[in-house]
Amino acid sequence: MSNFETHTSTNEQFTRLLLLNHQRLYRFSLSLIPNFSDANDIFQDAILVMCRKFDELKDHDKFLQWGMGIIHFKTLQMYEKNRKTQTFFSERAFEIIQAKSMESIQKSDDRMEALENCIGKLSPEDQSLIQMRYQKKNTIKQVAEKLNRSVHVLYKVYMRIHSSLRLCIKNSVDQRAI
Repeated sequence: MSNFETHTSTNEQFTRLLLLNHQRLYRFSLSLIPNFSDANDIFQDAILVMCRKFDELKDHDKFLQWGMGIIHFKTLQMYEKNRKTQTFFSERAFEIIQAKSMESIQKSDDRMEALENCIGKLSPEDQSLIQMRYQKKNTIKQVAEKLNRSVHVLYKVYMRIHSSLRLCIKNSVDQRAI
């Protein structure tokens, strides 16, 4: 394999992993920094570091943790740089916030996984309705027009589906906690 092919392959791996974990990493950044502008700056700086140092990551299964570590380090750098002009959390408070954030991200991931499983348990008709409404981003009125059904009836159907999904997700998440 040529250097170009290796470089392209590495770039594709990085891009794939970043796209897979982008939202989690961004939420993590926002959880550590109360200012959206600063959180965005830290997030972008962290992505640049991750891109430059991706070759050093040996286990790609640890991409999320690695990225969180870089965001954590970049956040500490920002706090240290601005320490004289702004008041920030103590190191211990920062560690607690980071731990809670990671826990929250994991819970969110668990709920998303449960949602996917629960959608898979729906009838094909209900799955189709969910797909039309959320994946294709139609309003209920648009779905009703496409299916030639009453908006009122579809609202009731979606309420039933949502209720079923909510219960399934709760049971799934509760069962994991045991």
